[in-house]
Amino acid sequence: MIGRPVIPRLLQRAGGRGALAAVLWVLSAGTGTAATPTPLEVRALYLYNFSLFVTWPETAFEAPDAPLRYCVVGNPALARVLARLIEGEKARGHPLELVEQPRTFEYCHLLYLDHSLGERVGAILAGVRRRPVLTVGDSEAFVQNGGMVGLVRQGRRIRPVIHRAAVGKAGIRISSKLLRLARLVGKEP
Repeated sequence: MIGRPVIPRLLQRAGGRGALAAVLWVLSAGTGTAATPTPLEVRALYLYNFSLFVTWPETAFEAPDAPLRYCVVGNPALARVLARLIEGEKARGHPLELVEQPRTFEYCHLLYLDHSLGERVGAILAGVRRRPVLTVGDSEAFVQNGGMVGLVRQGRRIRPVIHRAAVGKAGIRISSKLLRLARLVGKEP
């Protein structure tokens, strides 16, 4: 069973939010030791950190203290790891919340779509296009087909691929710190 302490301990040792690059580098390095997080844990950590390094427009929230909603579709194991990671956490005054069965996908602030959804991914992306929903998948094909962020495995690492135009059209801003870690595709709008 995956324990919650591994990732927060690394964050504390690395100095919290300012150490995003160092922590993600360590976690995605894949040294093969027993303490090395799995790719699933690394993806969950990326999703958590997106709440700290992504800014949604104020209109995306019902109130200043409304929750920032994560929706994970097609990967229950990732949802379980993420739920433990975000439990009791806040980002920019918004409590982090995992929604397992969203009313609509537009209800989500961060929407993770697993590759196992197959052709459904295109229809879901079309439904949230140009809305302030950060769409995240697990492949570069996801980004090429209209998704905003792909958490792509490169050897033993996982690296984000960010489609800048898709993100910009949704009114979402991504911190330069996160952009420096990513491979960027698509032109800025």
